[in-house]
Amino acid sequence: MNHAVIMRSPGGPEVLVWTEVEASAPGPGQLKLRQTAVGVNYADVLQRSGAYPVTLPAILGVDGVGVVEETGAGVLGFSRETGLRATMLLRSLHATATDSLRNARSSCQLTSTIGRRPRWSAKGLTAGYLLHDVHAVQTGDTILVHSAAGGVGSLLSQWASAMSATVIGTVSTDDKVAFARDSGCTHVIVRGRENVVQRVLEITDGAKLPVVYDSIGKDTFMASLDCLRARGLMVAFGASSGPVQPFTLDNLARRGSLVLTQPGLMSFIATSDQLLGASHRLWQALRDGKITARTHCAFPLRDAALAHRAISSGTNTGATILEV
Repeated sequence: MNHAVIMRSPGGPEVLVWTEVEASAPGPGQLKLRQTAVGVNYADVLQRSGAYPVTLPAILGVDGVGVVEETGAGVLGFSRETGLRATMLLRSLHATATDSLRNARSSCQLTSTIGRRPRWSAKGLTAGYLLHDVHAVQTGDTILVHSAAGGVGSLLSQWASAMSATVIGTVSTDDKVAFARDSGCTHVIVRGRENVVQRVLEITDGAKLPVVYDSIGKDTFMASLDCLRARGLMVAFGASSGPVQPFTLDNLARRGSLVLTQPGLMSFIATSDQLLGASHRLWQALRDGKITARTHCAFPLRDAALAHRAISSGTNTGATILEV
């Protein structure tokens, strides 16, 4: 019996309803997967609330791992006989279901050594393109990572530390300090209790930073700009506290000709070759032990609403997943 978590209107977690659905056969170029686990990302929360509009009714989620059960006409490279049956999926919704139809060109086949949980996928790919493509972090760099105990932030911190960068991480509470340190942060700043800009100046002896990775948005944006040295890069890749308020571009010029970017993962995996290259880079980092995906909590798929509440509470650390 097939089920999915369906959202028929935007709202709170209660709009995510466990529903029986009809089975479908894969069409040309599609895979049919029996899913084993689904990663929950903050973007899912924003889509559910209506902040990021989606076509309704919707089955949310882009981040899943499953077993290929059928392939449609014209699909190459996916076989039930190879043993490489776990598949990471991105670029389209429909992950929060027991069975899912996916475009084969938007999927990557994984080896059994990677595992059955998608703890690394969207979050790991995000960390990878931020550290390598948006800004190439160098040995000896000192960088600032906001929400360093979160799903993306903890991977960013681990990976950057493995690249011999010094990571300054911020967290929302004292309870998250140890997790951030275990994730590679040399210095941890507790936002709200400590002045982020003042602490960065102290840590860098006034030199400030070449890059800041900010997934928080409204509450931290201006302080993040003040942490950058002349011609530094502000990477605004999330807005968990709300969208950044309008500001004039002279704020960048007055702070030393700063550069601002708001990148999105899908622009960096727009083609099959880009997705495959980014995935292999991530898998290599996992195999080399540069990063270890750490799960904060796991819920049954039917309890997706509880996972959304956990993420929205701001108390979670690491990744949150749904298990099928």
